[in-house]
Amino acid sequence: MKTLTKTSLLLLVSVLGACATPTDDTSDGDIGEQQSPLVATKPGSGGGLIGPIGPVGPVGPIVLDPKTTYTARISTDDLNGALRLLLGGSRLVIDTTKRSPSIPSEPFYHCFYPNQAAREQMQAECYEMAGSARSRCLQAMNEELPNVKECGWVTGPKHSYIDFGPLAEQYGAKDHTFDIAPIVRDSTGPGSITVDINYVRTTVSHQTLDAAWTTEAGLPAASVTLKLESNNPTLPCKHSSSVLGCPDVELSNMKVNAKLTGIAPTADKKQLAFDYVVASFMFDRNLNNIPDWLVTAFVDIDKIVRNNVQKQVKVGLERNESRAALNKALTGLAEQSAKKNHPTWKGFKSFASARFDQGSLVFEYEPL
Repeated sequence: MKTLTKTSLLLLVSVLGACATPTDDTSDGDIGEQQSPLVATKPGSGGGLIGPIGPVGPVGPIVLDPKTTYTARISTDDLNGALRLLLGGSRLVIDTTKRSPSIPSEPFYHCFYPNQAAREQMQAECYEMAGSARSRCLQAMNEELPNVKECGWVTGPKHSYIDFGPLAEQYGAKDHTFDIAPIVRDSTGPGSITVDINYVRTTVSHQTLDAAWTTEAGLPAASVTLKLESNNPTLPCKHSSSVLGCPDVELSNMKVNAKLTGIAPTADKKQLAFDYVVASFMFDRNLNNIPDWLVTAFVDIDKIVRNNVQKQVKVGLERNESRAALNKALTGLAEQSAKKNHPTWKGFKSFASARFDQGSLVFEYEPL
């Protein structure tokens, strides 16, 4: 019989210990269900595994060093569910026809002259007079209708906006209203054309929103796509000359995409947050019914519509209140994933990193 050295004996004990199983009846096939899927890595270890966490035989859960860094994964399905819940009922509306339901604008400081219209009418009457009668009339105008200015904070009805739903507002998001004017362009020959945007809209739901993890400039991002519709036609057109006329244009397959880019831990390591928004507006349209002399103008109009929509989506989502709500949702989603890895959960001590991996967002963290 071959004699074992001291080193060989130590190695054998180590291997036997690693192969040991709990003494209960579930060890044949159910260990995977009883153990948590968490795998922990120690900082500076290069990601080396130190073992699964969870109930192990009669001794209970393994207690790890509190400085251990854990890894969790958020799937695209999880992202979809979270954003559909957070943004559910939110509306995006772009309309220059004023046929859409309006919402109040944010308060703005506005000055006006309440007597202006009456003064202009009386002044016109005074100038029809001559000599001293005109002078007496103008003096009376200034006494009866002084040229006063009144200023104050007011709101106004807006027909283009991002109107956040109830849960997003609970998270702190605030509605974003904006102005988009009808597009006026010179046409070849006399006159000009005016193109409206006819109530382009969407309401966030399971049917209209799709989200997925992706990358932008090499960094993890959440890509959110919304399907839009409009009244018919989408872009009604009028020519200043009734003789020439102007055909309407219908847009189809309209989609807005917003990428929340650069997802990473915040400077204080307490949250996951995005850096900036990359927005795009995509659609199909057919210019077969557009005369050659109008094609160039409509190509320009396409660009104006696209740029307006992209700009307002970007501004609306990058506002401090919108950013805070979305970051809170990302962090809450991370917490739901991290909770699966622990028998008990007290919260995050800090986030270490975040990265895109095979369709998911993978992040490392330290629990409390």
